[in-house]
Amino acid sequence: MKSILLGLGITTLATVGFGSVFNVATNGSDANNGSLAAPFKTIQKAANIMVAGDTCSIHAGIYRETVRPANSGVVGKPLVFTAYGNGAVVVHGGTPVTGWTQYSGNPNIYKAAIANPVKDVFVNGQYMLLARHPNMPCDPVKGFDLQHPRLGTANPPAGVDYTGVIMLTNDVHGWRTRVSYPNAFVLLTNTVPQGGWLMGVLGLLDSPGEWCWKNGTLYLWVPGGVNPATLLVEAKVRDVGFDLSSRNYVVVSNLTVLAATVNLNQANQCVLDNCRALYVSSTFNQAAFNTRSGDCYAPMTTNLAGKGILVNGTNNVIRNCEIAHSWGNCVSLLGLSNTVYNCEIYDAGWQEWVCATIALNGGGHVIRQNTLHDTTSSGLIFSCKFDMVPPAAPFLITSNEIYNIGQATTDNAGMYCFSTDGNGSVISYNWVHDNFNGYSTKHGGSGIYLDDYSRNFVVHHNVVWNMTNGPSAKGIFLNNPKATTHPPNGHQVYNNTMWNCLKSINSPDHDWNGTKGRPYWVNTKVYNNILLQSETFGAAAVGNNYSGANAMFVNPAGKDFRLTAGSPCVNAGKVISGITDGYAGSAPDIGAYEYGGVNWQPGVRKALPRPELP
Repeated sequence: MKSILLGLGITTLATVGFGSVFNVATNGSDANNGSLAAPFKTIQKAANIMVAGDTCSIHAGIYRETVRPANSGVVGKPLVFTAYGNGAVVVHGGTPVTGWTQYSGNPNIYKAAIANPVKDVFVNGQYMLLARHPNMPCDPVKGFDLQHPRLGTANPPAGVDYTGVIMLTNDVHGWRTRVSYPNAFVLLTNTVPQGGWLMGVLGLLDSPGEWCWKNGTLYLWVPGGVNPATLLVEAKVRDVGFDLSSRNYVVVSNLTVLAATVNLNQANQCVLDNCRALYVSSTFNQAAFNTRSGDCYAPMTTNLAGKGILVNGTNNVIRNCEIAHSWGNCVSLLGLSNTVYNCEIYDAGWQEWVCATIALNGGGHVIRQNTLHDTTSSGLIFSCKFDMVPPAAPFLITSNEIYNIGQATTDNAGMYCFSTDGNGSVISYNWVHDNFNGYSTKHGGSGIYLDDYSRNFVVHHNVVWNMTNGPSAKGIFLNNPKATTHPPNGHQVYNNTMWNCLKSINSPDHDWNGTKGRPYWVNTKVYNNILLQSETFGAAAVGNNYSGANAMFVNPAGKDFRLTAGSPCVNAGKVISGITDGYAGSAPDIGAYEYGGVNWQPGVRKALPRPELP
């Protein structure tokens, strides 16, 4: 079995060596020897004794544990945890809840004793919602739509003990978290004209699908008002399914991590392959909400809360995976030269505006051929606010499709950074489309947004469309810095295609902060782009851009932005070494596709043979 990553430009992870194979099954015993005929009962039993080159073969079933290998693998001999192949293998962060009795305060609410603080609740596999105001409807099939939360501005329930309540408020950017305000309902009523919500106290449990844990008791209103004793109720009590922190050369493959995450903090050369990881970040803990506002900035911390799958260290790989459902990020990359490849990652950022499907910090990471979609804010946040210290190695963000972004916040983008020196980082061959700029008429939802003080990115061969919501919506937004002493942007913007955008690209001569005439775009280059409007670009080097409404695409409504014969963009571009190599005709074409050239397609292109769910 090999794990050589062809074409990713990262360190080869080596060939898996042959060692002992330990079997695990739910009907086994940890007193067994781990053979096929006498399997262990827990994965942790195998993890305790495995050494380099060993494999843990996990039979179908649900394993309610946090797996922590006692040892690491070595080059050519990783530790391997994989499904046996006889059905779904699920590592679960929850525990079944029994012993239900009716709560005297409301006949629809039941209660059960559970000592450990509960972080999430599932009923027959469906996610329940922490008690809140205003209430949200629970669809019997889809559950709660946390990409579109219900907001309130006044009149929360009276007579409720609000001590310890969690309050989220919506400002001009997005959700802001405030925790443990005894009088938060007063603040929500009087100072939050754009809305917000309260949650986490028992007095707000007044709607189907809601729950609350308090002082060792779980309270739950099951949809339909039935007795939860007749259903499978699971309470999340563990954050982590696989704890690979400070471990090297470990492979986890072909299984599902549910209501938990994978911790790869300070890990090296580890692989997560062909797995599902669902509900990777919990609602909250009693002390503070999981994702701190601004935790994607300067630099991102290694606190696991709200990070989803936390990857820190070097040359770790997540590939062929489905990762979804998070109050914070779905994946957070720190360290150096980690890779996310051929994954579908979605439904992120239920909490606030700085969250994303993937958040990057560190350097040298590769984000390639992924499908990232459905976020309350940005799709991808990268290397935010290094105080202008560039990443140790450039990022490569290529061949991804990012869409349905900004569903509940503003001033965001499919790809976003702030105060970042890209050090030559490349953003190429991506599709970015459909930013909703939700719940706001201010700012705007953009496609690729290199915000204040960012510089030195290479942006080429991207297609950006449906950026129309909000007054500052743009296809590509290269924001001017705020300080007159700041170095020039130095971006390179080549062969991009914009369609149906309020504005294709911003002008340094007419920017939001009154910086007209300041030479921030010295060394910035803008060539061979299909734009919708003519624009001036200050001190930038500019040429061979098409501005107009008739670039003659094959079928933009069907995501086909190739040029047709007779397009004014054919043979009208500038030769740029390393960017337009291999062009056909007398000159390169303008835009992201060369007429008669490769019809490149971003996003997941290899089918994901996803593990089953129970």
